[in-house]
Amino acid sequence: MMATRSVAPSAGPGSPLKLTCPCCGKVHELPFDVAGRKVRCGGCGEKYRMPKGDGPLVRIPRDDATVVLPGPIPAPRKAEAPPKAKPRPRPAREPEPEPSSEFEVVVEDVAPPPRAMPTPAAPPKVRRRPGPIMAEGKADWKKTAVSAVLTVAFVLGLGGRIYRRYLRAQGGATTATASAPSPSPDAPASAPGPIAMPPLPEVGPGRAIEPGVVLHESRLPGGDAPGWGGKLWLYLPEGEHAPRSLPCVMITAAGSTLLTGNSIGEDSRPEHVPYVRAGFAVLAYDMDGDPGDARPNPGDARFREAARKFLAARAGLVNAHVAMEFLRAKVPQVDPDRIFAAGHSSAGTAALIFAEEEPRLKGCVAYAPATNLIKRFGPSLPEIGANGWGDLVDRYSPMNEGRERRIACPVFLFHAEGDEIAPAADTHAFAGSLRSYGKDVRLETIPGGDHYESMLDPGIPKAIAWLREVAARAASPATPAPAPAAVATAKAPVKEAHPAAAGADRLVPMRDGRPVVLPATAAGAMIANFRFVDAAQDRVGTGGGSAGRPDGRNDMHFYVELDLPPGTTVDQMSLAVDDDQHRWGTRPDGRSRFLGVERDGRPAIPGFAEPIGAFSGRQAFDLYGESDLPPRTAFRLGVALTIDGRPAEIGAVCVRP
Repeated sequence: MMATRSVAPSAGPGSPLKLTCPCCGKVHELPFDVAGRKVRCGGCGEKYRMPKGDGPLVRIPRDDATVVLPGPIPAPRKAEAPPKAKPRPRPAREPEPEPSSEFEVVVEDVAPPPRAMPTPAAPPKVRRRPGPIMAEGKADWKKTAVSAVLTVAFVLGLGGRIYRRYLRAQGGATTATASAPSPSPDAPASAPGPIAMPPLPEVGPGRAIEPGVVLHESRLPGGDAPGWGGKLWLYLPEGEHAPRSLPCVMITAAGSTLLTGNSIGEDSRPEHVPYVRAGFAVLAYDMDGDPGDARPNPGDARFREAARKFLAARAGLVNAHVAMEFLRAKVPQVDPDRIFAAGHSSAGTAALIFAEEEPRLKGCVAYAPATNLIKRFGPSLPEIGANGWGDLVDRYSPMNEGRERRIACPVFLFHAEGDEIAPAADTHAFAGSLRSYGKDVRLETIPGGDHYESMLDPGIPKAIAWLREVAARAASPATPAPAPAAVATAKAPVKEAHPAAAGADRLVPMRDGRPVVLPATAAGAMIANFRFVDAAQDRVGTGGGSAGRPDGRNDMHFYVELDLPPGTTVDQMSLAVDDDQHRWGTRPDGRSRFLGVERDGRPAIPGFAEPIGAFSGRQAFDLYGESDLPPRTAFRLGVALTIDGRPAEIGAVCVRP
């Protein structure tokens, strides 16, 4: 039996007990005797045990088995893991509850009756827990005993099987439902049936959100069917791109509870644009079941509805499938053979689930993901199963009874050892399991660090270097690495194509007043991308200055990608134009102007006399040349290399629009 009442202050014996939460300072008055009982603050969610006498409140640790549902994985705006004495982190857009002089309190005098398991066609039925503060009664001894058995079983690796056969039966499932055979790891998670595809929108008009990055926003038509609504944000490098010339990274929003979906927003862009700066297309997409500001509590109708939609969308698999079909049907610049999934935290979990079910992916990147949901939700599994959300933990856990062996593409995992939100040990275990199945997996870790900032740096730069390697292996001769060509993005003017990847000889730098013919490829090395970006930054000085030392005048910015065989040293890069009056080189010789070369935003030239560096695989550079020449100027790039001790030169041409 539960009682709910509002509080009015009173005095004398039996009067309401005044309670101030030590964590958030919210003041409550308890209208009945709760001595020795557990209470939960409605302001911050912390739990305490009430004293039986005049003693102090005793805070209950968060790993206490009475927690109803674990909090969400924090949204990426949380830079650091919260101290243990502070409230459980929530998605950053969720507002804090307003303080109140009145409150509701729920007291459970006896154990609630068993909850009925919802039928597949009906919304899940749950027992409501409406109060901001909950005083909890004695637990049913049978459930307590079962919980103890289950805890041991999970430790022994038996949790998944017991979970399906027993925990779902807690909600009143029929014998046939409770004893139904578990799905095989080799059966696709989309087993409920084929995905109904919505009408796909066209690519929206483009707008520059920063130099070199163009965003095209589209929206699906909407409707009741899973995956029919939500935003699609397509990022492309500025300029024109030949059909099938761009690799693409697919990414969804981080910061969900893993029981609900989430929506992308402007705060997600720090996780999107680094890939675009490196020459990749990016498609960011919503997942069904965004709970908005609903609290992660099964008593909240909005949260239950969000979980229902998320489950209907198969934990975001439907949204990912629709997004991939949009890429393949509406974005010809993207190479369908070089599409990757990536994500941080809960979005990393979504990327791994997608990789387990989508054989067309060529790689998967997951930063600090939750890999074992049965372990993560632990004591909350009975609650989750009783509410009809069992599949979200069982069927859609990346690591569960060998399901990870379904991944067919290379995997990159990153985790900071100091992450207090998602344990790095779980990612180590996941990587070990993938290796045991013979999968191609790379695990990068750093000592210390946190859950979010470490993902931005060094996580994403490390992943981009790995993605370039995998993209280079996946590129076929018929679909070379990214190179601008005469295929315009939406609302963008057409530029001349550069021939870097075509393999034709081109006139490149001027030497002693004469043009020199250099090939686009030599000894396995190739200029895969060479394009003018902008003239909006001041990065180099005049007359032999250095990169990073501006002189008050904007410089020309070029983007270069090289495909290099092992054992390659990049000795020098140079630019020239036809009139031989404008020349830029990495080693000033009295007749050329300084060419600043940067890699990952840092100067790549240790000194004028030294080579730029030794590299292999796909490498990206930003070039900054002094002065600002007019549109339609043709720039000729020359790259001097040493490959296995032998000199070589390659070149390419681009035209400033």
